Amino acid sequence: MSELELTSDVLSPFGPRILSAMLPEHIIQRINDLGDNQQNKTNMDGRLAGVIKDEPELTNEEMDSIGIRQIFNDIGKQYVDTILNQNHHFTYDPEKYKINIEFKSGWIVNQKENEYNPAHYHSNCNISSVLYLKVPDFKPRGYTGKKNIDGYIEFINSTVDHSMLSAGSYLVKPEVGKLLMFPSTLLHTVYPFQGPGERRSLAFNLNYKLGE
Repeated sequence: MSELELTSDVLSPFGPRILSAMLPEHIIQRINDLGDNQQNKTNMDGRLAGVIKDEPELTNEEMDSIGIRQIFNDIGKQYVDTILNQNHHFTYDPEKYKINIEFKSGWIVNQKENEYNPAHYHSNCNISSVLYLKVPDFKPRGYTGKKNIDGYIEFINSTVDHSMLSAGSYLVKPEVGKLLMFPSTLLHTVYPFQGPGERRSLAFNLNYKLGE
């Protein structure tokens, strides 16, 4: 053991940051009620990458009716503020710069058995998010020695680093109430699952701008 004493920090100057938060049950219930009772159910269809049949768009009016659009804008502002305060290439002065958040689009993803989302990113926005609303019991495949990642989301940032000092991807198990917010250019994919039930999530996009 060396006797050398160092004062050090582990910095994260590279790569995208992902916000992970748990939203309270009453907000999740509010959104699920909205998803169950949409009056103007317009499917996103060809606008989305997912091999998923049921992906209805949520209007701003629908989201405002249960007060969630402002909540997401506030979380987006907090996310941007946190990252800008950690940046090493940009001197961010919160007294000088005002973070302006614009809600771009939102939709429900009702993923059923064998449906999936291929690797993709979101265009025409800065920030993307997913919020899990329902998670069924996934039927195990029963493959010996294989990790079960059915229904998981995986974020892909770079090739695998064999040194194990950095990761090229990040795998997340869905959990009701979990919100993930990330740069819209970050590639991500959602794996299929087997069994009955519905893996329901809310996806939404934001834009941000800095004003003085």
